[in-house]
Amino acid sequence: MEKLTYCIWAALLMVVLACHENRQYDEQLQRADSLMEQSGSDIVAAAEGLNAIHADYHRMNHRQQMRYRLLQVKARNKLGQSVAGDTVMRDVADYYRRHGTPNERVEALYLLARVYHDQGLLPQAIETYQMADQAADTTRSDCNWKHLFLVHSQLSQIYSEQRLPDSNLRELDIMRLYASKAKDTLNVILCDAWKSGVLWDKGMYDQAVDAENLINQKLIRKGYQTYANLIFLSLTFSYEALADEGDVNFQVIIDSDGVEHYVLADTPIELIVWYIELYEKELEMIRAVRGDNRPKPL
Repeated sequence: MEKLTYCIWAALLMVVLACHENRQYDEQLQRADSLMEQSGSDIVAAAEGLNAIHADYHRMNHRQQMRYRLLQVKARNKLGQSVAGDTVMRDVADYYRRHGTPNERVEALYLLARVYHDQGLLPQAIETYQMADQAADTTRSDCNWKHLFLVHSQLSQIYSEQRLPDSNLRELDIMRLYASKAKDTLNVILCDAWKSGVLWDKGMYDQAVDAENLINQKLIRKGYQTYANLIFLSLTFSYEALADEGDVNFQVIIDSDGVEHYVLADTPIELIVWYIELYEKELEMIRAVRGDNRPKPL
C-alpha cells in the first residue's frame, strides 16, 4: 500500500514538474515573440533567447517545437538575414493550417512565402502570400492587420521588380487599407508615397510631382520630418536622371554650398525655396552629427 501511495505521489510530482516546465517554455517563446515586435536590438535579444533554449528543444511538446521553429525563421527574417536555407517552415505552416488561429496561419504562411521568396521561387512565393491573405479572418476584433500589411508589401515588391505597375498599385491600395486598420499613420502616408513612385514608373510625371508635394507636406505636419526630407532628396535624383534623358524640362537651382538641385521647369518659386530650406536643414543635422561644419555631399 505504501509503495502504491509513493508511486502515485511520484507520478503527480512528475505531472506538476512537466506542467511547470511547459509553462516556462511557453513564457520564453512568448517573450521572444514580443521582443521581435520592437526595435533591432530587441530582435537580436529575442534571437539570443531562442538560441539559449535550443538545447531544450527535445523537451518541448510538439506545439512548442512548432512555435520555436516559426520564431527562428521570424527572427532571421526580421534581422534581414536570408531564410533560403530553411527546411522546416513547410511543416510548420502545415501544422498551423491545421491547428492554428487565423493570425497564426497568416504568419506561418507569410514566413513560408518568405522562404520561397529568398529561394527565388517567385510563383510559389506569390501563391503562398495570397494563401496567407486568404487565411485571415478580417471579421475578428483581434485580426493582426500588421501581418496582412507585410504580406501585401512583399507582393508589392515583387510586382515592382517585375515592372507590373497596375498590380503594384493594387497591392499598395490594400497595404494602405491595412495600415489604416492598424492605426499606423506613418505607413498610410508612405503607401501614398510609394504609389507616387509607381506614377513615375508609368511616366505620369506631373501627377507624381503633385502627389509627392502633398505627401511631404503631410509628413511634415504629422511630425515625420526625416521621412519628408528623404523623399525630397530622392526626388532630386529622379529629376536629375530624367533631365539627363531629355524627357522632361528641368531647371537647375544652385544653393549656397554650390550643390545643384534639379526641379521641374514650372515648379513654383515658393516650393523651390521651401525645398532648399528643407534640404539645408537636413544638411545641418548631418553636419551636427558628424561634428563638422564643412560642406559635405550627402
